[in-house]
Amino acid sequence: MRFSIATFVWTGSFTNEQLDLVPKVAELGYDDLEVVFDGSGGVDAGPLRERLEESGLGASVLAFDLPERDLSSPDQAIREAGISYLTDALDFAAAIGAEVVAGPIAHPPGRARPLPADERRAERAHAVESLRTVGERAGERGLLLGVEQLSRYDSDMFNTATETLALLADIDHDSVGMLLDTFHMQMEERSAGEAIRAAGDKLVHFHSVESHRGELGTGQIAWDDVFSALTEIGYERDVSVESFSMTGTEFDALVNMWRPWFDDADGFAGKSLAYARGQLDSVQ
Repeated sequence: MRFSIATFVWTGSFTNEQLDLVPKVAELGYDDLEVVFDGSGGVDAGPLRERLEESGLGASVLAFDLPERDLSSPDQAIREAGISYLTDALDFAAAIGAEVVAGPIAHPPGRARPLPADERRAERAHAVESLRTVGERAGERGLLLGVEQLSRYDSDMFNTATETLALLADIDHDSVGMLLDTFHMQMEERSAGEAIRAAGDKLVHFHSVESHRGELGTGQIAWDDVFSALTEIGYERDVSVESFSMTGTEFDALVNMWRPWFDDADGFAGKSLAYARGQLDSVQ
């Protein structure tokens, strides 16, 4: 099991101007860095890979859907834009030496609408078809794609590990797995441990997020249950600490951030890692 942290902890959009974050993450004691890929071209893969290798860090890539690149859209052109974006994310991942591209990629997060059943089925079918296409491209590159399960406030398509597994069964591609996130799990699962055990080898990435998105160990997540289950299934990939810093942009509204969740990003990162390592040690 490796410990990672999201660039989102410090910045909404990771760029070449923020490459000094890489050695900082290594100095804090993390194994890997979760790099957000927004498709803007703000960060070059070559210099980033050099910094990662110099710092001894591995990487994963966080991708996310938007309305203009919605894989579940009835508009084929919009779906194709989403497939193109995720293909670019896969190429970026390969270029920086990452193995996984994961995130809320089936549809844009924040979607919660009353919808006729036939339209809902059609959207899901579009997402399945699109993700299968991207999964094929991931497989060609030797990469994995992780579909994130979101709470009812962010997704009206699937919310639980069981529903995500059903989606993966329909996608039916070995390169497509799931990303579980404790922030969303606390609202939807009877037990985080049970959800993790159900996911089993389909779990390709994991977000460790406190119930209030602040420092790990200061909220209501049952971390002993989480790390016991991860250990039981033999999970060896990233456990990525995720939270967000306020940006003063529309991004804050996207994650429903109306106040800071911590005072100091470096302090949050260091204390959260120490807590997570302690929890893992206690169950081994």
